Amino acid sequence: MFKQKALAAFVASALILSTGCANKAQTGTLVGAGIGGVACNLLTKNSSNMTRLLATAGCAAVGGLLGNKIGSMLDERDQLALAQKKEMVLASAAPGTKFDWNSGHSGATATLETTKQYTQTKPVQVKRVATVQAPPKDLELLGKPYVTTASSSNVRAAPSKTAEKVGGMTQGTEFNAIGKTGEWILVGRKGVNVGYIHNSLVAEKGATKAAVKSDFEVVDVTKPETKAFAVTQAEAVAVQTGKPVAQVQKEIVVAEAQKPQAQQITQPEIVVAENVVAENVQASTTCKEISVSVTAGGKSESDKSTHCQTGSGFEEIVL
Repeated sequence: MFKQKALAAFVASALILSTGCANKAQTGTLVGAGIGGVACNLLTKNSSNMTRLLATAGCAAVGGLLGNKIGSMLDERDQLALAQKKEMVLASAAPGTKFDWNSGHSGATATLETTKQYTQTKPVQVKRVATVQAPPKDLELLGKPYVTTASSSNVRAAPSKTAEKVGGMTQGTEFNAIGKTGEWILVGRKGVNVGYIHNSLVAEKGATKAAVKSDFEVVDVTKPETKAFAVTQAEAVAVQTGKPVAQVQKEIVVAEAQKPQAQQITQPEIVVAENVVAENVQASTTCKEISVSVTAGGKSESDKSTHCQTGSGFEEIVL
């Protein structure tokens, strides 16, 4: 039961705290996004934690598809499959590229196409550890999984080779790249910028054949060399007390359960630590217009939506 509530809270937090480009939220889109996030997390339950995190964030972003007329034409299995297909198109397809989708069980078909792509600069919210410098004005949002390629890679407090070292990552570590500034990549952990790594030490996942050996999302922050990467309430307490993070999480859950319901925190282990700050910065972002045409049960429907890159994936916007 707690895991189910935690998952729901995570999706809600992703939607509320997203760095997105939205001018106005659509109720249908938000409902679909929540469904998409939960569904894709369940679909990727056998994947690594990082893969699940990105899948949840990505499917929550494209989940707006599930809240419109197209979603009502498909059963739940097809909704999930088509949402994942749309996520893939958003992540990789150039304008004019068409993709066909076929249901493996219902006979439903769809065609997806990136019809337009452009870049815009606007204020976005970026969270960071207080000891890490705010990103400069030339921030470009990425929201993509990256992998370290060097035998060891320093993570620094600012985008400079002379900046203080706040930690390191071994070769083959997968992490979410929030954005890019010059030759430096913002290292994301649980949606928080914990430092900068030089782009010569990393590669976008899929662009390298290096095997992924570790998942930065689940790094042991109780170790001296990684304590600077603590970004949640439970992790911060673990660093201070020396207790395992899992034990602290259980203690928080027990403590929360003993409080009056009105005072309880829905998902205590994802509450950010006090040393995490959020601020609005100017950033360039890629936006894509996606058209989707679906045929199911003898009926056909088409839909078009625009999505902008955030620090964790693409988010639907209303123009």
